[in-house]
Amino acid sequence: MSANRGFSCRRIEPFRLDLTGLPEKEVLNIVERCFTIFGQSFSDDLVIGAMRVLLSMVGNGSFKAMDMCRWQLDPYSTFIESYSARSRLFAYCKKEHERGQQPATLCLGLMYLNGFGVEKNPAAAFNYYKEADDGRCIFAAAQIGLLYEKAGDNLKAIEYYKKGADSDEMLSMNALANIYSKGLIVKKDYLEAYKYLLKSAPLEEYRESNALWDMTYELVQEKAFSPALIEIVLSHISQMDAAENVLEDFYRGAFEYCIELAEKGENCALFNILNLIRQLIDKKDTDPTFAAFVVIYFENLAAVPFALVIVGEIYLNGSGVVEQNLAMAFKYLKKALDSEDLQAPHAIRKLAGEFSSSRSGYLDYSGALMCYRLLEEKGNQEAKNAILDMFLKNLAVNDDPEFTLRILREFSLEENENAEKAKLKLAEFVLKPLKRRNDSELSQASKKMRNLINKNF
Repeated sequence: MSANRGFSCRRIEPFRLDLTGLPEKEVLNIVERCFTIFGQSFSDDLVIGAMRVLLSMVGNGSFKAMDMCRWQLDPYSTFIESYSARSRLFAYCKKEHERGQQPATLCLGLMYLNGFGVEKNPAAAFNYYKEADDGRCIFAAAQIGLLYEKAGDNLKAIEYYKKGADSDEMLSMNALANIYSKGLIVKKDYLEAYKYLLKSAPLEEYRESNALWDMTYELVQEKAFSPALIEIVLSHISQMDAAENVLEDFYRGAFEYCIELAEKGENCALFNILNLIRQLIDKKDTDPTFAAFVVIYFENLAAVPFALVIVGEIYLNGSGVVEQNLAMAFKYLKKALDSEDLQAPHAIRKLAGEFSSSRSGYLDYSGALMCYRLLEEKGNQEAKNAILDMFLKNLAVNDDPEFTLRILREFSLEENENAEKAKLKLAEFVLKPLKRRNDSELSQASKKMRNLINKNF
């Protein structure tokens, strides 16, 4: 590599590798190629240049860079096979440590622990880890925790893991999640385990490790559901990748647990879960089968109006793999309204708008009128105004004359601009049958006259 690309093989400055401005993933790919290709050959300088980049990234808090350091400084997993490269890496990290660079101090600990470029010395490794930790290197606490755990001092191990977790260090959080989910050292606690796995960390890391889904599988198998657990998993579930069967098993178990909550009358916990589910339904990145599971299981929650509203809205909007079905939406929203659910009126107004909107693929003003009539019967003035507007615009055929007369008469008695409009429509409604009858009688009289004339002439 030429000097104008940021790296020089001159002895004055032999370890430069300039990757400034590149995304983290691309930088790590280049660094890994350096270790893979040149770690087995003569170019020790390039290997050290790659390590310089890694240490810089570790200093900036890159978990992936730290993970690569752990991997490459382990004789059993590294691509750096050259004895010369390993020795020079050790010397380089020693020099950087003497300059006060804590990532290099931490790497010296890894080298002494693994016997990489130097003889194994666990005591020296611990001292370097401790020095890096005192220097506020966020990755050091996890390494100290690992040493204490291997030595059997579990309380000290948890102390350092928690210290690392407080800095959002992923190895510490993974270790604590494993400890709590397996019930190692402490009492098994899935909620604490999820909190550590999900705490401020990029979920992309867990997608690769499958740690979340391994734990979710265990949770489902043990039926260890709780309201808080369901909420924390559902809150993140749309952002995670997982095997389809793990998702389905979780949905099934979680929703069956909701039915148990309803049967026990634990309405507060159930409402919180339902409210979260309602928020998730319309999210674009939510698993498309999610709505289908909600419908399957929440149809059984007939005693919980808010659950009926959710099912009704799923059919109303056509969520995920559930196709829009306005008749089914009307069925569940009517049940919710009859149960005095406070969310139902808003959903039914939305359904009325969908009935009379071309978005649904057809116009059904009678369906819209049915929705407004449900609300009007509950004393909803807004719905009553909408019904009058439909009558005035002749948008719906009404098969209930008594209902029509009542609405128009009530509006005609009011002292506002709707009164005159209602009076005119009322007159038209009352007189139209009379006109039809008179026209029929006149037609009959005319027919008789024609018959009489035909007989006499």
